[in-house]
Amino acid sequence: MEIQMEINANEASFEERLAAVETKLAQLLELQATAVANTPSTVTNHRKTLAASAITLLAKQNVAVDSLESSALDSALSSLSIEQRIAVKAQLFRTGLVS
Repeated sequence: MEIQMEINANEASFEERLAAVETKLAQLLELQATAVANTPSTVTNHRKTLAASAITLLAKQNVAVDSLESSALDSALSSLSIEQRIAVKAQLFRTGLVS
């Protein structure tokens, strides 16, 4: 009889803690949804940062990161191997500086 009462008390305590966790989870999900809804798309979709190595490489070739043109980029990268050119262009594409 005592064991059954102890089990019932533990079960009730567990259900209370579970309800509290579910409430907190619902609040966190609501907060996350609000944060996503209030985040401008320019922050999430159009990242404008570039690795320092890529900026340095382009600066050595007198190419400004603000005004990347296809011809300037191709001429700046012409001294690199094909693998390096692909890596730099992929990085520029990921950051949104080249489309």
